[in-house]
Amino acid sequence: MRDVKAARAYWHLRLVQEECALLWTVIGLVLVCLVTIAAVAFPIWAIVDAAGHPEEEWRAIGRRHTTWIFALVVGTFVLLVAGIVTAVLYCVLVRPDLARAGGPGRGSSGVSDDPSDTLWHEPNL
Repeated sequence: MRDVKAARAYWHLRLVQEECALLWTVIGLVLVCLVTIAAVAFPIWAIVDAAGHPEEEWRAIGRRHTTWIFALVVGTFVLLVAGIVTAVLYCVLVRPDLARAGGPGRGSSGVSDDPSDTLWHEPNL
């Protein structure tokens, strides 16, 4: 009888260990997926943000619009790590200058806060 209880306890412990190992594997995979998504999304956001600033702002800070966008695109879609590094450099070195060059009424995103400054206007009914 004692051997049966010991065997059950052993197999129960073994089952719990396997379930824990599976749980940690799933947690690891979820974390890898989240980091991968962030590693792709951050440079893509930097590309969209850089493209959203007009050429005049880029000239005002003495940097080339096409060079930065090209570096971000190539870094993101050819070498993922280079895209992350380039996006960090863009956020640290270029984006603050673009926000300052945007002039009054422009937020740190470079987008106008004025609701009348849109691509289209709602018709007055």
